[in-house]
Amino acid sequence: KPALDLSIVKRQPPPLNEHTMNRLEKLKKDVYSFEELDTLEKNATKLRDQETLSLIIQSRASKTAKGEKPKSTVDENGVPLTKRGRRDAKAGR
Repeated sequence: KPALDLSIVKRQPPPLNEHTMNRLEKLKKDVYSFEELDTLEKNATKLRDQETLSLIIQSRASKTAKGEKPKSTVDENGVPLTKRGRRDAKAGR
């Protein structure tokens, strides 16, 4: 059997799936919380997804304009509330 020559096949970007469209629509409708926006931002930064990053900026601005505030990451004594925050504080970061 002759081997297939795949050198002529160009890589296509993956098509936008339903999950991606839902995520973008939710961002446009300002559905996500500040914490969810942080997670989405980390992922979009890794993927260099400029469209999502710009929608995250708009969503944060919209939430701030509406008077919403992100949850505090430290308690009244300055102790981090998350496991990661406690670990980072312990490590002296």
